[in-house]
Amino acid sequence: MLPHKLLQLKWQIISKNNEPMKKSTAYQTIETIFNSALLAVDPNTAVSQNLTRKPDQLEIANQTVSISSNRRLFLVSAGKASIPMAQAALNILGDSLYKGAVLTKEGIAYPSFPENVQFFMGSHPVSSQKSIDATNQIGKLLQETKADDLLICLLSGGASALLSSPLIPLATWQSLSRALLSSGCTINEFNAVRRQLDEVKGGGLATWGLPAECHTLILSDVIGNDLAAIGSGPTYFADDDPDEINVIFDKYDILDALSKSEADEILTVVSNLYPAHQFSQPVNTIISDIKIAASAAAQSAQDLGYNTQVLTTQFEGEARELGKFVAAIGKDLLPGHCVILGGESTVTIRGQGMGGRNSELGLSAAIALKDTPSVTIASLATDGDDGATQMAGVVVDTSILKNGRGLGLKAEAFMKNNDSGTYFQKVENQTNTSIFINTGLTGTNVNDLIIILKDNVT
Repeated sequence: MLPHKLLQLKWQIISKNNEPMKKSTAYQTIETIFNSALLAVDPNTAVSQNLTRKPDQLEIANQTVSISSNRRLFLVSAGKASIPMAQAALNILGDSLYKGAVLTKEGIAYPSFPENVQFFMGSHPVSSQKSIDATNQIGKLLQETKADDLLICLLSGGASALLSSPLIPLATWQSLSRALLSSGCTINEFNAVRRQLDEVKGGGLATWGLPAECHTLILSDVIGNDLAAIGSGPTYFADDDPDEINVIFDKYDILDALSKSEADEILTVVSNLYPAHQFSQPVNTIISDIKIAASAAAQSAQDLGYNTQVLTTQFEGEARELGKFVAAIGKDLLPGHCVILGGESTVTIRGQGMGGRNSELGLSAAIALKDTPSVTIASLATDGDDGATQMAGVVVDTSILKNGRGLGLKAEAFMKNNDSGTYFQKVENQTNTSIFINTGLTGTNVNDLIIILKDNVT
């Protein structure tokens, strides 16, 4: 399903009184800009533009690959965008495909696939037994490959949790993942740990597919498009140092968050790690990323009459600190200007509340804006899933805190408890005015977008 169809379905938000919620003009502008960004990174389109079938060959990105009659084609698509990516590939490959597998996140609507394509669902952001079982089945599929065969992989964000074959027990793997997720570590650090403690990562999937030739088309959700970090690099042989794991553990006190038995299990495996043998590097090609989304967002804002600039596509850091930063940008904007940022924040969990990185960034920005007029800030996940809120993110301005104070809500207290989602939910319900943007799962995943608008002051 294409992102714009999901948006048409989900963006009619209904209040608790079963009435359409009010949307400010700026909110509607954000919807238009965000929709344009999502359309630009549609996975189906990205694959279709980078995979072409000819009578005896395939054009895979900038590579020409023979598909003679004795060459079998295998397809593995994994990640949050795996379904539309696979659909595009299947339409192109047709009866050339020998066998395939598609692995995506639970909760995503899926179509029927041909009999020669297996379909699996796993868990995200923490792997489950379903993830491991699906990965094992993909491993069995790839045991059939021979030297003349071709393996095409389609990779998108979320694959790190979905495609998993850990070297430690599942319960310990889950505890470690949760500790890393709540620590405030970067996605690159998280994946550096997962890469070495999981058989399928760090080139593991490509190894399973040997001796077949491997080509991978990638929808990037990693800042800077580090091939080792996207999905933890299942088809990329990274030059990992086992000692890096202990550095990350010490930096974020990870083992202190685990039971002694779990820590001992992990350390036993870590102490026996060694640099993996590297085969010839598979061909990995980025076909879509946050730069494309940010550029499309900027063009949309420009078309709507804003003087627009993409400030960066590599923002990262603590969400509540970035919220202050983007509010500062908003305060300095001239009327009629728009600034776009792309990247991804992290949250160090201190409280027990309900939120996500984008809602926390948004609440921090709203607090920092204070009474700055005519500035609107949106922080949005391109996959439509901002943590526990199950929304894409939020749109905030000075009215948010004003309305919250009128309801007796102290935004700072909600922020302290990592409870931004509850704060916005209460304000939204009581004022019947849209704050959250709810796209549903969009089927794509290329990091987050921040949109800062300043309209003419009236």
